[in-house]
Amino acid sequence: IIEAAPQSANASPRIRTFSSLPVELMALIFSPNSKAQDVRLRQALAFSIDRKPIQSVLLKGAAEPDASILPNWITGYTADFSTQPDLQRAKVLLAESRLPSLTLSYDPRDPQAQLIAERIALNAREAGITLLVSLSGAEDLRLVRIALPSPDPALSLRETARQLSLPQPLLQGKAVEDLYQAEHSLLDGDTLIPLFHLPHASAAGTRVAAFAPDKLGSWNLPGL
Repeated sequence: IIEAAPQSANASPRIRTFSSLPVELMALIFSPNSKAQDVRLRQALAFSIDRKPIQSVLLKGAAEPDASILPNWITGYTADFSTQPDLQRAKVLLAESRLPSLTLSYDPRDPQAQLIAERIALNAREAGITLLVSLSGAEDLRLVRIALPSPDPALSLRETARQLSLPQPLLQGKAVEDLYQAEHSLLDGDTLIPLFHLPHASAAGTRVAAFAPDKLGSWNLPGL
């Protein structure tokens, strides 16, 4: 039994593959000392990103483009967060803001991260933003993956904020409207730009019996 890339599903008749619900957030996070202090620059970058080619080509379709922190299967409202690129709006925002060159870093242990970062840099260039993909020097923003710990939306929202060193969301109650407002508060200012939600995948050889990961991708090892 091994962990696998979701897009490797059914790669071989000798293995069985299993995918969870989308339980991992891929996003861009700006560092506190980023040269992109102008919110219009961060907003322009968000509008420049075309998620569909990244999803279909680099992620082989194994991702849900999202501009929200939590996936739709938890909240049901992600359609309210637009993922459509808008280069014209990005250029209008940039017309009145400073355009420093920015450095985008990524996790070198992630085999997909560099290609995705380079594609984001290409999108940014089309809007007039210079984004250098590099692992050296001070970073202005970083491509990250955050595993959502629970189907409990409040817990996942708080844990994501903690891991990204963002202010803890203020949840006034347990209603969907309260969760929606709390998520919006974390995204205000565009210091965090959600990109995708991805599943976890596992592969098992044909000699493995009674292997059934749960919907979050956890392995039921005692049942093997």
